[in-house]
Amino acid sequence: MRASSSAPASCFARAATSARPARRAGSGVKAEERDLTVEDLESCDEMFSTGNYAKVLPVTRFEKRDFQPGPVYRRARELYFDYAKTQPV
Repeated sequence: MRASSSAPASCFARAATSARPARRAGSGVKAEERDLTVEDLESCDEMFSTGNYAKVLPVTRFEKRDFQPGPVYRRARELYFDYAKTQPV
């Protein structure tokens, strides 16, 4: 599995990028942060969003393309919540 995430523009954004959970040892996901192009978004197999409020959510539509939640989204969500459970409240 491979995941690409847009390169964050600030230190604050860097803490919440989708590629970070995938970098954990044993995740099975090759992750990279780079500037994404419209072509990247138009040709991807799946898409998901990360953020402070919604955590990890699948994108089900981009322009005229429909998506189903895929294996990279499910793995990123699993890794995020596994990590969150280990953090103090």
